[in-house]
Amino acid sequence: NPKKNIFPTQSDKKGIFIFQPIFSGNLNYGYIICEVGNIDFTYHNVYLKILVTFLSQLYEYTQSEDNEELLKKKNTELLESNSSLSLVSKTDELTGILNRRGFYDIGQKALDVAHEMNASAVIFFSDLNGLKKINDSYGHVIGDRAIRAFSEALRKVFRKSDVIGRLSGDEFAVFANGMTINQVEVVRKKLAEENLKISKKYGFPFEISCCIGATEIADSNNLMILLNEADQVLYEEKRKRYGN
Repeated sequence: NPKKNIFPTQSDKKGIFIFQPIFSGNLNYGYIICEVGNIDFTYHNVYLKILVTFLSQLYEYTQSEDNEELLKKKNTELLESNSSLSLVSKTDELTGILNRRGFYDIGQKALDVAHEMNASAVIFFSDLNGLKKINDSYGHVIGDRAIRAFSEALRKVFRKSDVIGRLSGDEFAVFANGMTINQVEVVRKKLAEENLKISKKYGFPFEISCCIGATEIADSNNLMILLNEADQVLYEEKRKRYGN
């Protein structure tokens, strides 16, 4: 600390010394003390000034690099935090699949890509049969388990590349890329089989079942319109199955 001792306390050496501050602009980073030997004083002064300039620039560069690295780290943490928050905001808490907001967002992007690549795709709209009866007969805890079990069945039947979401209490939607309407019956059969397996797996006193409506993306690039079309097909299926 030059305010307390100009020379290092351990030094009691006598002689001629040059005291050279290490500074940049108005900032002082320290100082150098150099004993003048047989070399001319002017040389010492020039060399010290060169050295001081180098040291101050090196220090500022290091500080700049450290600050930049810290900024990168903070930005990365912020992006990861925002990504996590975004994922949480688009995930259904009960089932772990996409919620309504997440399905509309990611499903629309998948639809845009499918149209851009001129690829086929099918929109599925499905609901769980008799959820109200399950809740009334066995309680909402069992009803929630049934919803989770059905979402598990959907994930087993559809591919990882498909977009699956829970839109409301017992309503689910799927964007199945690369699929055609001719494959819907195969999906319907597989889902019925998986629902039966899941019901036995969890020991439900009832069998999970569902109704499905489906439509091809055709010329529409509006996910909401396609979901409404699939919902109409679902309505017709329920009307045929259960009547008015």
